[in-house]
Amino acid sequence: MYALVYISKANQPFEPSTLHALADQANRRNRLLSITGFLTYKKGQFLQYLEGKEKAVDNLMNTIQNDPRHTVVKIINLPDQPQRYLSEWHMRYLSVSDLGAVSLDDLLVDTLNKLDTDIYSKEKVLEILRRILVRFSRYFEDKPTSFFPPL
Repeated sequence: MYALVYISKANQPFEPSTLHALADQANRRNRLLSITGFLTYKKGQFLQYLEGKEKAVDNLMNTIQNDPRHTVVKIINLPDQPQRYLSEWHMRYLSVSDLGAVSLDDLLVDTLNKLDTDIYSKEKVLEILRRILVRFSRYFEDKPTSFFPPL
């Protein structure tokens, strides 16, 4: 199964109702194209994951790149995957609160357990781990180091 993820910068403001309408429209179109995925938006930036037949996804990505409402900043083609991960999500909008519901510790453990060193070089694995650690350190830098009072 072919998949990609892209990041884009919004060229106009997007309200939650607009984002849901956009996802509904994409859901109907993607169902016809047999494409699945999700869309999220935070601080003027989109992240979208798409999976399906390569030609269909590439054609859709060309259409997306020509949409004047945003500018695609980065596209990452993912290694072929054995199956669809989001078989029921022709397009689902995930809000910031939806993403927050995903447990970071579970995601970290799952990522580390499944990181295939046959696909990714040791350097790439270390880079991914470094990014995770930087994200943790930034998040916790202004938070107390302990919930227990000093002895």
